[in-house]
Amino acid sequence: MKWTPHPILKIPTRVEAEALKDQGKLIELYERREELIQLEASDPYNYGTDYHNTAGVFDHWKDVDDAIDDPDVDVIYIFGGNRGGKSRYLASRMVRAMVNRPNMRIWSCHSSNDSSIQVQQPYIHTYLPQQWLAQKKAVRSVANISFTQKNGFSGRTIVGPNHSQMWFKNYTQDLSTLEGTELDLIWFDELVPQSWVETLKYRLVSRKGKMLITFTPIEGYSSAVKSAMEGAIIEETREAKLIDPNSPGNIPGVPKGHMPYRARTKNGSGKIFWFYSEWNPYTPFDRLQKTLKGRTREELEIRAYGYVSNPVTGKFPRFTDRNIVKASDIPRQGTNYMVCDPTPGDRNWFFLWARVDDLGRVFIYREFPDYKNHGEWAVPSSKLDGKPGPAQTADCGRNINQWKNLIRELEKSDGGIHERYIDPRAGRTAVLGQREHNQSLIDLLAQPDRGAGGQVTKDGLHFVPASMAHIDESVALVNNLFAYNLSEEVTVLNEPKLYISEDCGNLIYSLKTWTNADGDKGASKDPCDALRYLILMDPMYVSRQADYSTEPGSY
Repeated sequence: MKWTPHPILKIPTRVEAEALKDQGKLIELYERREELIQLEASDPYNYGTDYHNTAGVFDHWKDVDDAIDDPDVDVIYIFGGNRGGKSRYLASRMVRAMVNRPNMRIWSCHSSNDSSIQVQQPYIHTYLPQQWLAQKKAVRSVANISFTQKNGFSGRTIVGPNHSQMWFKNYTQDLSTLEGTELDLIWFDELVPQSWVETLKYRLVSRKGKMLITFTPIEGYSSAVKSAMEGAIIEETREAKLIDPNSPGNIPGVPKGHMPYRARTKNGSGKIFWFYSEWNPYTPFDRLQKTLKGRTREELEIRAYGYVSNPVTGKFPRFTDRNIVKASDIPRQGTNYMVCDPTPGDRNWFFLWARVDDLGRVFIYREFPDYKNHGEWAVPSSKLDGKPGPAQTADCGRNINQWKNLIRELEKSDGGIHERYIDPRAGRTAVLGQREHNQSLIDLLAQPDRGAGGQVTKDGLHFVPASMAHIDESVALVNNLFAYNLSEEVTVLNEPKLYISEDCGNLIYSLKTWTNADGDKGASKDPCDALRYLILMDPMYVSRQADYSTEPGSY
């Protein structure tokens, strides 16, 4: 008997074959295996070894399936190495979405009409179920599926018998002239312009749709990669065959011999996956391995794993995803601190709250404005430090009393603040309109609230001006607290001394992106300034009861 080669349905070894033969099961296995291979070739929708995850080879497909089904996820990026199976995966999922849900509206987009015909449309055609292909003539009033290798799908669209429809678009088309169709799914494959991403996401709102983006970042840290990766948090890494486990890693927080596998975007509503080329059993990985032999580490990471690093190094290279903790993991007991970076009246002030535990670890547990309630403090742009986001001006223009009331409200369940710090220059500067009294922000914040009769109703908030230091000096102090041995697991003997709550999305984004290249106008500077002021003051754990500055008797 002649066994047909297959990357997943393995041919039994000679020993295994002899044992099966003795049991009278060899011919049965042979015939069933040959049948499955033929069925997969003719009807991969129903019999594909990828969909059925035969031998557990496609576990990463299942992880993305879960993200697609997650109602809290709006966009999914799949970066991958060459021949990593990205397009194969999404083609199968687009077709399944059409078949399983009537009246689906899907756009599948590629670089050009020719590339759509050559690459994307054949994948879609391959996965169409035989039931649909058989009905394409019998139900002409509904179904419309006509495909040729030369021209792709007729009219650049598919209409299924259940009224689901897919259109094929390409990035050479004028985005402003495309019809304003409401959509359930949009699949962008390869080098999508950021303008398409920003414009078409609004087509998904009314139908609660999802955007899926797949490509190998061969053009480096493009605008699409930047939009996904800036401020992203790597949640999982996996061993990578082509990465030397003995060489130092160049991706912060990723162990030696590993590459990123799963991450979440800075706003938490997007997921990022990396499909390694070595995971695709339908591609001869050994040939890619030979091609990449002797190439640079950067090219290897892009071509085999779909990962590209930001060529611009920020001020906090020691800050990694291991410095980010869940809010529930922050110690409940400790000494609380607060820091303020005031800004002019046309922008919000930026605050941070920190807790120091009895091991001397500093946990940033709150920020204001926070991403969840006020949006981004800074967003990606052509400028290295980004551009201002909505949080910088949302509900801005508060007066001193309103700021004090806001701080008290946010702190009402904190158990007291041991000490407060403020930008030393802004805090000491005389406030406009108060010059005759030589009153600074620190003076005004410290004034008590008074009732109509002049009686004190609430004590003021006492701020201490932070120490003055050069930016690089304070940045070095922060990096020292973030630092630990990246090549080893985090343990009691090898752990950072500074952690950021995952709820502090604006601080996290700023720490990942701020370069100070844009100077005082840098959009992501203020959160980093607040953290610098805090660390310059060397916050410590206080084991005894001490006077706090919020209310009389608090500690």
